[in-house]
Amino acid sequence: MGTNTQVRLRRCNGEAEWLRLVEIWRSAVEATHDFLSAADIDAIERQLPQTYLPNVEITVAETPQGIAGFSGLAAGKLEMIFVDANFRGAGVGSALLRHAVAVHPNLSLDVNEQNLEALGFYLHHGFRVVGRSTTDEAGRPFPLLHLALGRPEVGEMPVVIVVMGATGTGKSTLAAALATSLAWEFQEGDDLHPASNIAKMAAGEALSDDDREPWLDRISAWIETRLQTQFPAVITCSALKRQYRDRLAAAGVAFVHLNPDRETIANRLAQRTGHFMDASLLESQLELLEPLASDEVGLVVDGNEQTGPLAAAVIGRLGLTVKR
Repeated sequence: MGTNTQVRLRRCNGEAEWLRLVEIWRSAVEATHDFLSAADIDAIERQLPQTYLPNVEITVAETPQGIAGFSGLAAGKLEMIFVDANFRGAGVGSALLRHAVAVHPNLSLDVNEQNLEALGFYLHHGFRVVGRSTTDEAGRPFPLLHLALGRPEVGEMPVVIVVMGATGTGKSTLAAALATSLAWEFQEGDDLHPASNIAKMAAGEALSDDDREPWLDRISAWIETRLQTQFPAVITCSALKRQYRDRLAAAGVAFVHLNPDRETIANRLAQRTGHFMDASLLESQLELLEPLASDEVGLVVDGNEQTGPLAAAVIGRLGLTVKR
């Protein structure tokens, strides 16, 4: 529908309404869960009246046209929200979610990692990602993200995100995805290197602390400008040592440390073309790397996931909102 419609919430009238709820479930899943096969959908549908619906407290969203959506709560957890595909964008899901939060202020929920639309919906409503499972509750190969309401991990919503890590970890890819999702400015930190540093790295020579001084000065100045103007932005910087990060740290700055396994990094470096950094410098960078300490503002992500879900998880953990 695309515009808000009149919605009245009430308790489900029991099994007499389950047939309509199953219809809504199927309509919603077919519109949003493209990662499920037809066989998966059929199998789950058969379990709805046997396993799922009897074990939750159901609230239905009624419109002048009839029931348009429903939610299911159990022990302070939102087990389900489904909206008929014909009522998407009409405010039905938001009404159900607001009701659930009113009933359970510390509400938690799980969402399929592949369902980026649903994830964006929950992030928009103030939820953040607090964990991940590699399978769903039935053990199927559909990863779940665990969400909760509350303050972000970093304690303060950042103005500048510094995506850090060794070469080949995917800093530029993640930073660009974050900037796009948030509609923030993006700066490739390597572009701020002096020409002498670029030449040295292209030749396979590791940079010294003295070499990094002018580069860190430029990045620090770039960050300071964004903080002073409150212009949100994302920048990449290897920031391998604590002393480097201390040069960049300030109120409003959060570090996101990408830390994939070595095999993933090696594969990315093998596929990378057109970058001045010689792949042989990976080992020297990993030797220099000092992980984020507990008193530093930021978070560590393994970086092995695909970019879309990883960016969404970072945004949730920082307490930010996808630009919709």
